Amino acid sequence: MPRVSFQSQSNIKDIAFYDRRDGKSGLRMPPHLHGEVELICLFRGEMVIRVDGIAHTMRNGDAMLVFPRQVHFPESEEDCSFCVFDFSPYFFPELEQTLFQRVPANPVVRGAMFLPRMRTLFDELVQLCTDPDPEGGQAASAVRRGYLLALVSALIAEMPLTKPSRVDTGSMRAIVSFCMENYNENLSLDLLSERLGLNKYYISHLFGEKMGISFNDYINYLRVRAACRYLRHTAHGIGEIAAEVGFNSARTFNRAFVKFFATTPSEYRSIKKDESNS
Repeated sequence: MPRVSFQSQSNIKDIAFYDRRDGKSGLRMPPHLHGEVELICLFRGEMVIRVDGIAHTMRNGDAMLVFPRQVHFPESEEDCSFCVFDFSPYFFPELEQTLFQRVPANPVVRGAMFLPRMRTLFDELVQLCTDPDPEGGQAASAVRRGYLLALVSALIAEMPLTKPSRVDTGSMRAIVSFCMENYNENLSLDLLSERLGLNKYYISHLFGEKMGISFNDYINYLRVRAACRYLRHTAHGIGEIAAEVGFNSARTFNRAFVKFFATTPSEYRSIKKDESNS
């Protein structure tokens, strides 16, 4: 099922819901951060997600909460069935202080989806997100908010919280944020070092030890991910797209695309076109 999102009357994003319970697609993405809270519920398989440099393994029935601006990415997954909710922390004034001033010491709640109270909240929330009442307006938004607030609050109650005080975490956030905003520029470790005031060898260490990917591979993956949007939604030529996302040649773009997606950009475009027509 594709992404479903709702907008509240206050113009703050309500909930973005991704249903991947069919197990046909995963969470493949590079290290990233955003201003939303992310709730992941796993129903089948095993998934390893690294949050602020620490790997956490999710198994059947587990739930995970990623707080705002935590660097996170999936390291591996096996035949997974899961759902993801993204929502603004400002949607819950009751939890703002907790979400912005604390982070989970361990973001995984074991067996959360096997607990009757949490599973009931989850099932009701999914029902509201997959079959919303178009005439519900503010009332429907309030009901979704109520179920999500209850579920998130119940999960947070099961998590020991701590202050986000690690130096490496702050540096990782600065690095990832800068790369996500400037991936289509001519980035280098020297440029990051100059712009962020960090030693380039320290930056390289964070990529290798904390994020499990080299700097060059990370930048190329950001570019390839961005190129996918152009390939799906525009008729731009391959060379034009390569330049738009920051590659210096179509050949380099093609090589990076094959490395991460095991297909060429042209083949990817053709596959996605066939899927949309089926």
